[in-house]
Amino acid sequence: MRNSIARPLGNTDSDPDMDEALRRARGGK
Repeated sequence: MRNSIARPLGNTDSDPDMDEALRRARGGK
């Protein structure tokens, strides 16, 4: 995760890109 340093896990809500990546990983939920 390229933002693991700037944005620790659990704070991904501040990162739209990560949020979308997580949605795709979860099945487009």
